[in-house]
Amino acid sequence: PLRAPRRRLAGDRHGSLSKALAARGPPKPTAWRSLAEQLVDEGCESVYLTRIRAQHDVNTHVDSIADEVAEEMAQALGRTTSKCDYAFAVLARDRAAHARAVDGVLAMRVPELKAALAARGLATGGNKPVLRARLLPAATEETRDAFEAQRKVCQRARSDLLIHRQALGFKTENHAVVEKYYPLSDLRPLPAPDAAPGDEEPRAPEPAPWAARKTYSKGRNWGGFRLF
Repeated sequence: PLRAPRRRLAGDRHGSLSKALAARGPPKPTAWRSLAEQLVDEGCESVYLTRIRAQHDVNTHVDSIADEVAEEMAQALGRTTSKCDYAFAVLARDRAAHARAVDGVLAMRVPELKAALAARGLATGGNKPVLRARLLPAATEETRDAFEAQRKVCQRARSDLLIHRQALGFKTENHAVVEKYYPLSDLRPLPAPDAAPGDEEPRAPEPAPWAARKTYSKGRNWGGFRLF
C-alpha cells in the first residue's frame, strides 16, 4: 500500500538547522587575526598584536560597538539635560533681575519718581501711587522682555528633553521625572506691572510634545506611537 508522505514538522526543520550549524563549527578567523596568532606562536608579543586580535574578534568588536553606541546615546541625553539646566538657570537670573528693577521703583520717593519719569519723557503729575504705576512698565520693560524671551527658550528646552527621553525608551513616568527637576512652576509668567506683589498671570497649558490624536487611522495613538 502507498503511504502518504510524512509531513515535516517545524521542529524537524529547526533541528536540522541546528545540526548543520553545529557541523560547521566556529567561524573561521580573519586573515589578520590568523597572522597575529602566528606571530604569537613564534613567541612575539606586543601591544599591536593585542590590538589586531581585539579588533578582529567578532564578538568583542560587536560588544565594543554596542558600548560605544550606548555611551554616545547617554552623552547626547546628557547634553540635552545640560542645555535645559542652563536655560532654567538663565531664567532664574532674569527673574531676579526683574524683581530688582521692580524693587528699585518701589523704593523711590516722589522726587525720584518724577525725575525718572521726566528722563523718559513721561508725565510727572499725580501722587506717589500714580507716579509709581506710570513708571513701573517703562522701568521694567527691558527686564520683562528678556525674561519672556528666555521663558520661551526654557519651554522649548524642556519639551526637547521630554521628547529625547521618550525616544530613548523612558516612557514610564517620563513627565513626572522631568517635572521633578524642571517644574512648570518655574515657568510661571511675571506679574503684570500694575498687579499687587505676589499676583501672577495664569499659566498657559504646556503643549504636549507627542502627536495629536487620530494621527493614525488604526490603533490607539500614544506618545507618537501606534498601539493595538
